[in-house]
Amino acid sequence: MSQRGADDGQDNTSPKSEYRAIAKQWEQAKRAKQTHEAEAGQHERGGDAAEGRRRQLNERRRKGYERRWRWTVAFWLWLLAMHAGGIWLFTSGFLLTRLVLEDKSQCGLPPVDSPLASRSVEHGCWHPKTFERAVVVIIDALRYDFTVPEERSRARHFHNALPFLHESAVASPHNAFLRPFIADPPTTTLQRLKGLTTGTLPTFIDAGSNFAGTAIDEDNLLLQLRRAGKKIAHLGDDTWWALFPGYFEPNVSRAYDSFNVPDLHTVDNGVIDHIFPLLEPAAGRSWDLLIGHCLGVDHAGHRYGPDHAEMRAKLQQMDRFVRRLAAAVDDDTLLVVMGDHGMDSKGDHGGESDDEVEAALWMYSKRPVFGRTAPEHAAPPPTAKVRPVNQIDLVPTLALLLGIAIPYNNLGRPIEEAFAGRDGRDWANLAAASRMAAAGIQRYQQSYFDARGIARRDAEPGSPARLWAEADGGALPPRDAYDAYARFQAETLRVCKGLARTTSTSS
Repeated sequence: MSQRGADDGQDNTSPKSEYRAIAKQWEQAKRAKQTHEAEAGQHERGGDAAEGRRRQLNERRRKGYERRWRWTVAFWLWLLAMHAGGIWLFTSGFLLTRLVLEDKSQCGLPPVDSPLASRSVEHGCWHPKTFERAVVVIIDALRYDFTVPEERSRARHFHNALPFLHESAVASPHNAFLRPFIADPPTTTLQRLKGLTTGTLPTFIDAGSNFAGTAIDEDNLLLQLRRAGKKIAHLGDDTWWALFPGYFEPNVSRAYDSFNVPDLHTVDNGVIDHIFPLLEPAAGRSWDLLIGHCLGVDHAGHRYGPDHAEMRAKLQQMDRFVRRLAAAVDDDTLLVVMGDHGMDSKGDHGGESDDEVEAALWMYSKRPVFGRTAPEHAAPPPTAKVRPVNQIDLVPTLALLLGIAIPYNNLGRPIEEAFAGRDGRDWANLAAASRMAAAGIQRYQQSYFDARGIARRDAEPGSPARLWAEADGGALPPRDAYDAYARFQAETLRVCKGLARTTSTSS
């Protein structure tokens, strides 16, 4: 009985225990769920915060990128504008430009009437000719101070190595003269050859073409010689062949590469070896103008600089060469030796310094035809700052001496030693030569102004038109007329240089 009651009591208490256990488990599960939900909510809130921070970071990065992009674009636009402005200022202000006129001078149509103009090649187109032929030797980069003597105590390697030019001008002033020969920059060889054959101003836009010369299509000395039926031979620098294709007699001409700077001798030796056979009587009339262009002095300067033993050796070779030439030419042949430019202390040349533009010009004749207009002019100038001549002055000088027409675009004037007579007093001949060259300049200036649409200021005192009227009025004695034509040429050259710097297009 009692055992059964005990069992019944255990049965009565077991469901309660199970209930409490289940309730406890449910409570634990509830708390666990709440904890999990709380943790999940906290995690979700943390994720939202992280997402917010990420979005803020991305926004800052986007704005920073946009700022950098805008600054970068602004910088490149500014740089582009600066480059464009610089190019515009350079081309419109510093860059020399020039309109090339295609007009050509004609032997039978001088720019002004003259009783001395025979209008024939036989006697001289615009002025009585002095020589039948000419030998023109260019010693590339022959600076003027290479040719004048210097005291031994102060002499450098380039001094007193080429004495013949100065010695002959002093010893035989009626047969030779030596003058400083001033180049217009840029002084690259191509631009100098253009100026030396056309009598025109160079243009900076041509400087880049020094390595790829293009044919000269405007009037020039070589064209006038060919029109007169003359033959031209060339030896040396091949730049001439690029500028004047088809001009040279192929059987007697030799061209050499001009840009092999380390080679000091091949071109010079080639010129020397081939030029003297052409001066022999056996060569006959195979040429009327013989051009020799030596490059060794220029190459020695580029490689070593002027103050070097190699430069001295090269100048000594040129001295021996010129001495032989002077002995070989005949009475009817003009010998011209000149530099196309100079060089600086490092051997470079562009036109920035005086040394780069101060070349030398020497003319020689077996016949005594040269004169000096003043006793103080008897000796060559001691420096290039004294009595220089412009390189463009060679063009009318050679044209009149050889009896051909002066090229149409010429701006130079005749060199006075060549026309002053032996006694230096033939002012009538000097004035006549200067008048013919000045008339050509007047004609060219008028054509240029018309082509450009530039109004002439004839009434202004000192203007080229006023100076021309004063010079050509016919009332001046020859000496005063010569001085008046010289003033006209100098002022016209100044005006043309100004026009070249202010115009912005070139054809």
